[in-house]
Amino acid sequence: MDGKTERLFAVKASNRQKKRQWPTASGELNSYPMYTMPNSKGKPIVPYKPGKFPTGNWKITAFEKNGTEEYGPYKIRTNAIRNVTGYKAKKDDNKILIDWEEIKNDKSENEVFEDGHLLIHGGTGKIVENLSEVEKLDARKGTNDYMGTTLGCIRICNLDVYLIVDVLSNYLNVKGNIELEVK
Repeated sequence: MDGKTERLFAVKASNRQKKRQWPTASGELNSYPMYTMPNSKGKPIVPYKPGKFPTGNWKITAFEKNGTEEYGPYKIRTNAIRNVTGYKAKKDDNKILIDWEEIKNDKSENEVFEDGHLLIHGGTGKIVENLSEVEKLDARKGTNDYMGTTLGCIRICNLDVYLIVDVLSNYLNVKGNIELEVK
C-alpha cells in the first residue's frame, strides 16, 4: 500500500513545568508533596518532580467533560506513562522535614517509578473579562494561553480542545481509542 502519512490538523501546544527544587506543588521545601499517579494497579505512589510528557506513540482513550479553570472544558485522557525518580522525606530527630532525597535501589541508583494519567487539556486557571465573543467561547473555562505550566500534561488552548472533541468524538466512540504521536 503506497501513501504518505499526513496530519489531519495541527494545534499549538506546550509542555512547560514549573522549576522545582523539591518534589512539592510549589517547589518549596514545606509545600505538600506531588505524588505519582501510576496507570498500573499495585504500583507504588511516591513523591516526584513533574517532568515532560513522554515522547512516543500513545493513545487518546477518553474525552471527559470537565469545566474547571485549571483543565478547561474537557480532559483528553491518554494512556501515556513516564518513568520518574521517586523521593522520600528526610527528617531530623524531632521529625521535622529538613530535605527531600532521591529513593535509591540496592545498587545506590535512583529508583524509577511509573507516572501516568497524563492529559491533553486547556485552561490556565484564570478567567479573563472584556473579551470578544470569539474569545469568550475560548475562555469560558480559562484563557487562550496554552503556554501555562502543567505537571507534565500537554496544554492547548480551550478552543482547540473543543475542536478535537467535536471532530473526533464519534471516531473515539467507534474505535475505542485514537493514535497519538508525541515528538
